[in-house]
Amino acid sequence: MHNISLEESRKRFPVGTPGGIFVYRLQTDSSQFVMDVVEHIHELGLQRAVIVVQEGVPETVILDATERITELLENRRCPAGSKQIVIECLHGLTRTEIRRMKLQWEKSRRNQF
Repeated sequence: MHNISLEESRKRFPVGTPGGIFVYRLQTDSSQFVMDVVEHIHELGLQRAVIVVQEGVPETVILDATERITELLENRRCPAGSKQIVIECLHGLTRTEIRRMKLQWEKSRRNQF
């Protein structure tokens, strides 16, 4: 799993791509997190999901969660309207870094509209 900055990801995926940021903390229930992410992607038509992981969460937990998200998305995808969905993980961030990143994300979303 590789850490990349939001700026680097924007080079690969346009800023206007509908996306969401999802935070995985130490106390997060993995199965509920997976279902929430999949549900939000389908309800909101997201094409990009950034999963921000708090430090201390084992990498194997996140790998399992992202694998399960991918499986569920592939099973739910309609062949006629299938579009590429990108899942990015930023692993090992402190609570302060997560808070700052969420504020930046919200600010950039407000500036788009």
